[in-house]
Amino acid sequence: MSSSLFYRPDEKERFLAILRENKVQSIRVSFSGGGDSGDIDWVEFSTGVAEDSTENQQRLRDLNFEGWRTKASFNESLGRYVDEQELVTMSLRQFVERLTYDALERSGLDWYNNDGGQGALDLEVTDSGELSIELEVGINYVMTEPHSFNFGEGED
Repeated sequence: MSSSLFYRPDEKERFLAILRENKVQSIRVSFSGGGDSGDIDWVEFSTGVAEDSTENQQRLRDLNFEGWRTKASFNESLGRYVDEQELVTMSLRQFVERLTYDALERSGLDWYNNDGGQGALDLEVTDSGELSIELEVGINYVMTEPHSFNFGEGED
């Protein structure tokens, strides 16, 4: 398995190009889950301006991007479902969410069941023009601290 979250090298180059073209320095994706489900809470783009306007955030989220996605389809000759990749036009937000879900899947952490978890995926365009991707996940759990007392009769 490739260590990259990008399905093809050209996908990463197109992604970096659109970020550079729109002066995006970083992206933060927040997610949380619990019970038996999890979701992305928000995606925030940063251009380095003190306060990125709501309008600019929406413009960046809605930019068209051609990215690969995995689609499961039934293969009659094999008698089972197989994953196929297809190139589709999606919003930049949808593409970043795909990267996030893929990163979470690869982590192997159960951030969405039982007590759940939360975290963030941070994407940053470095000074050298490369892409740094870091995933932080916090897993929630209930801790039980047992205590036992004996209050038997006849003791002093």
